[in-house]
Amino acid sequence: MNLDIGSKGKIEKHTFELVVEIKDNEGKPTGVKKSYGTDDAVRLHRFWLRNSGSIKKKRKKADAAQGKDVDAALKEVETHTNKIRQQRKLED
Repeated sequence: MNLDIGSKGKIEKHTFELVVEIKDNEGKPTGVKKSYGTDDAVRLHRFWLRNSGSIKKKRKKADAAQGKDVDAALKEVETHTNKIRQQRKLED
């Protein structure tokens, strides 16, 4: 005796079921949902990796170096290279 009244076809019950709400670029919900059901945890994990977005880190904008800072840095580099050349007894 079949007690599935009003059902059309086979009713599937999955061990794992995931319902995801889709969002736009700004993070606002669009009203669209994706659902996925499976008995295999590995397949569910693959579905999640495929459909989940990655959070992008915001980089800090580097300030441009000022003229005095650049000159001091170049002078420090030059003295350091001269010191290394003297240690290694390299000719200029």
